[in-house]
Amino acid sequence: MSGKLQRIDFNSVVHADCTSAGYATMRIITPPTHGELTTEPGVDYPTYRKDNQRYQCNLQKVPVTNVYYKSSPSYVGVDTATVEWISPILPTSKTITYSIIVR
Repeated sequence: MSGKLQRIDFNSVVHADCTSAGYATMRIITPPTHGELTTEPGVDYPTYRKDNQRYQCNLQKVPVTNVYYKSSPSYVGVDTATVEWISPILPTSKTITYSIIVR
């Protein structure tokens, strides 16, 4: 929805026993051209795959870092943004490019 704040992703970092390992840090590498990204801590059900030792954590809410996108007023089309997620416990990061369809 053009001009409205929308959650487009979230990231959780928990230990195998489902206790919080802290919040992931999101660094914007390439900001969206027609809007803005923001983050906010929250709680939600994680989405670990069945082959992950944390799969059972999907049954309970855990701390997450939410990612929100808000387009410029009246913008309609596709916007993109690239971010880097940085783990609070592992020396790893992952880069994700979001393709956001704004209607």
